Amino acid sequence: MIDFRYRPLPTAQKIHKDPREMVAIVGPWGSGKSTIAAVDLYMHIEKYNCDALIVRDTYPALRDSCVSKWMEMFAPAGEINMGPPPTFYFHGRLKGRKVMFRSAESPEDIGKFQSVECGCAWLEEVCPGLLPGGSLNLGIAPEVLSGVLGRIRKWHTPSGQGQRRMLLSSLPPPTTRHWFHSLFYDRRPLLKGVAESLEAHLTEQVALYKVSPDENLAHLPPNYYEMQTAFLTSEDQVQRFIRGEVGGGYGSAAVYAEQWNDEAHIREVTAIPGPMILGIDGGLDAAAVWMQLQPSGRLAALAELCTNGLGLEDFGYAVIQQGNRLFGSRMYDIWTDPAIFARSQNDGKNGAWYLGKAGLRARPAPQNPDIRISAVRTWLSRMASTGALFQVHPRCEMLIEGFRGAYHWKRSGGVILVGHAEKNEFSHVHDACQYASAALQYRGQQAALPRLPNVDILGKMVPIRQSIVGQRTRRRA
Repeated sequence: MIDFRYRPLPTAQKIHKDPREMVAIVGPWGSGKSTIAAVDLYMHIEKYNCDALIVRDTYPALRDSCVSKWMEMFAPAGEINMGPPPTFYFHGRLKGRKVMFRSAESPEDIGKFQSVECGCAWLEEVCPGLLPGGSLNLGIAPEVLSGVLGRIRKWHTPSGQGQRRMLLSSLPPPTTRHWFHSLFYDRRPLLKGVAESLEAHLTEQVALYKVSPDENLAHLPPNYYEMQTAFLTSEDQVQRFIRGEVGGGYGSAAVYAEQWNDEAHIREVTAIPGPMILGIDGGLDAAAVWMQLQPSGRLAALAELCTNGLGLEDFGYAVIQQGNRLFGSRMYDIWTDPAIFARSQNDGKNGAWYLGKAGLRARPAPQNPDIRISAVRTWLSRMASTGALFQVHPRCEMLIEGFRGAYHWKRSGGVILVGHAEKNEFSHVHDACQYASAALQYRGQQAALPRLPNVDILGKMVPIRQSIVGQRTRRRA
């Protein structure tokens, strides 16, 4: 056993007793996550007499944090060869076992694990963000997680087959658009369409532990958190780095930062019989949102369709097919971008004509962004005894990510340009949502959309993204 005095925090005690294969640990600065992960890794090495792997994004960070922390705690148990790459060799009854250190940030770094075989691994600081003192942490790509997992084996012991173990430490807690959040908070596989058995395995064998900022307070210098706030520039950073809570990563630049709440606004709402509202943004990357005003007074966003470079006629057929597939034949009140009613210079036909050819007869919604955004904010702010009056179905992934902050104001020279939304892959579906929300006062009914058997426009589309998770902004030192 380890030969120094270790008093596990309450959360650490639960982690050390948890038998699941993959354990994620999140918390603010100074919460003791690295110590918990290092001790748990050692306990697994000792129990199953196996090798271990420790991974960090860059080599300097690996050397200065992971290697330093390991030697601080376990130097008497062996000796280290700094390589590179560094390798720690045990003495005593663990002689012959080792801990390998590797730096890996991007998918190209997976090759560093080709000769590795171990029984447990620890990935340190997998999410990008600021570290204490203001230094930058690049984070780790999801491909690295997959590469490491492929090198971990269930370790055989004289008494039978051992248990493999992977630890992931995240400082800071992830933004809502990071793969770590999708995997451990939403419990959503990084690759869509995986077998149900794999989804069940994800739930059964993956654990998430959140370390409270108060647990390790006695071991920190006086006024530790007050001093660290000097390096922070937004409430979102304080939320993530000091309080240890998930943030959107955009702070006050998020268009709906003041109104959106995951717990209040995300629900598996069921469509009721009757007409629906369809908001359409008819730009180059056309998007649609299916909404329904229900008898309870609740406005539900039930589905979305995001495309990439699909012509408006084909987009119209795709909307019809998607709507029929999800909701059957319906009557729609359709509102769209007024710009598509401008006459084309080429053939004299406008975008609305092409939508109409596909069977979608739309009306122009208010164009003023202030009116549209204000309408959505009003709905988000409405509450009743049964909960929020605006709810979004989890299948609307792009819409939800936009509400979390991916739909945000432009920035220029560090200044947030309120009133000028950034045009990105999330803005199109949010424009569609705004057109429908702002035009609710003009509700009407249209003919039911026709069924289109033997038409597979959706299958021919170039999807905007196969998955909104697993994407990350790469920043190189």
